Amino acid sequence: MRSLLLIVAAVALLSAGAGGAAAAATDAKAKARASAAKACSTVKRKAPARKRCTRSRSRSRAALRYVAGRGLARGVAGAGLAGALGGATSAGAGAGAGSGDVVAADPVAPADPGFAAPVVASTLGVEARDIDGFLLRLTRTAVPAGNLTIFFRNHDSSKHNLWIAPPAGSSMQISDDVGEGAGATKTVPVTPGSWRLYCALEGHSSMTRSLAVR
Repeated sequence: MRSLLLIVAAVALLSAGAGGAAAAATDAKAKARASAAKACSTVKRKAPARKRCTRSRSRSRAALRYVAGRGLARGVAGAGLAGALGGATSAGAGAGAGSGDVVAADPVAPADPGFAAPVVASTLGVEARDIDGFLLRLTRTAVPAGNLTIFFRNHDSSKHNLWIAPPAGSSMQISDDVGEGAGATKTVPVTPGSWRLYCALEGHSSMTRSLAVR
């Protein structure tokens, strides 16, 4: 009888333990389901935001591509229009020239009949000397065309004069016969060519120099 009671008590204890384990397992399953449901709801709440963000990014990229495409299209169209206008202008000019029309040139101001180019003024120094013979010394051998002022001085004890002869035509006298230390100053117009300065006294043929007028 005692043995039977012990057996019944053991069975009861085992049943109680099994029931407790089953209850614990059921509780764990419920908690797991609750956690899964919560996570699922969180994911569902966040999913629209991610979708909206993704859609926003997609729209921004599409807008950028659209704007860039329009800008490129406008650039190409503008270049084409400019080329077309340039071609039309060139064609019009060519047609006008080919048809015998006079192409207008830049306007040129008419010459003023009362305007005269300024006359260039220059100077020349001429010396008469006796250095191993009579000679003329010039301060320069070339002058510009225009008005030439000649300064003549005699540095010789003998008398000398001075004349100037153009490339063609009559000679002009610059100085009369003057003694040592004397001289003369005269302005004459000179034109381009080879001119000649000389002393016209007899026996003074060595006193001749050429002057280039440019």
